[in-house]
Amino acid sequence: MKKLTTYSDYKKEFEKLNKELLLQEDECAKNGLSFDEMFEKTKDIRIQLFKISQEMRLVQEPTMVFDKQWNGEYYTLEEFVRTCEMNGFTDEDGCGYYATENGKSNIPIYPSDVLDDKVRNDFSHVIWFETEN
Repeated sequence: MKKLTTYSDYKKEFEKLNKELLLQEDECAKNGLSFDEMFEKTKDIRIQLFKISQEMRLVQEPTMVFDKQWNGEYYTLEEFVRTCEMNGFTDEDGCGYYATENGKSNIPIYPSDVLDDKVRNDFSHVIWFETEN
């Protein structure tokens, strides 16, 4: 496989793998597999999709919104990373977005990104949004 470097490359590969995942899920359903069996059978492709999505977030060109109030919690990037490293946030808790002092990007950051050392350094802050239960 050719080395992926651009957002467009990653997106094409993600879309290709996602189509393959849907085909595999359909096949599992046709064969009467349980959810757990289907999940196990498609585990490798799901892992690939997860890893590609992490890489996409590292190279994605941001769209910024400035001077708006957000209902999330503001953290410096360092505070957010430290909190994730101490298991203060998990992916199940919510989602953050890369930000600056006065703007929010459209690029999400997840605690698993931090734990996998997949963090952008071109933003100074993260706005964290808790998942509502």
